[in-house]
Amino acid sequence: MFIAYKPELSFHATLHWEMHGGDPAVHGLSATYIEKAPTAAEDGWIYASVGDTYSGLKPVGWGLDSVTARLIALKFWFSCYYVEDHDSYRHLYKLSVYEDQQTENPFQLYTLDVSRNGYLAVYKDSDPQGAHAGSPLWELSRVDPWEIPLGASLSNIKLISPGGRPVRRKMEGYFPYLNDQAGHDARFTIKVADSTRQCPW
Repeated sequence: MFIAYKPELSFHATLHWEMHGGDPAVHGLSATYIEKAPTAAEDGWIYASVGDTYSGLKPVGWGLDSVTARLIALKFWFSCYYVEDHDSYRHLYKLSVYEDQQTENPFQLYTLDVSRNGYLAVYKDSDPQGAHAGSPLWELSRVDPWEIPLGASLSNIKLISPGGRPVRRKMEGYFPYLNDQAGHDARFTIKVADSTRQCPW
């Protein structure tokens, strides 16, 4: 497999879940964050909704103490990679959380990936700038990498996971997860930033 980074085709954008009727959620995807979380596994799960049923105090231990939970808005650097395998080639993307340096984001340069049971989350990445055969690379259906102008809004997009499965929306209780193994069909809108100065490297 041959993989090459294409900086000229990479871009900074927010990713929005589309509601019924095709309208994108006003706010882009966010991730769960717990102040002083008992374990790192409590953080980073992707939340896809128009509202916020997550933020607030969460009980820990035997319920005798609590921690503050909130949602962190996510902006991604879509690193485009040309991937050649046998007789085929594709343009795939590694999605790294990237905010302006003045913004304090606990997930800065974390990478979007999938858990063992299919849930989308952001994870620490020892090499956010690089990619190899095992890197989480995502496909954007119906997107021509050469036709993504600055400031564009790209709608009705299927997000295809590194495992080759379309991402779905899965409600569990009041929590709107994204999952590539279960749930209902989901489409997304990508809102591209209007400046190339957002490149993290």
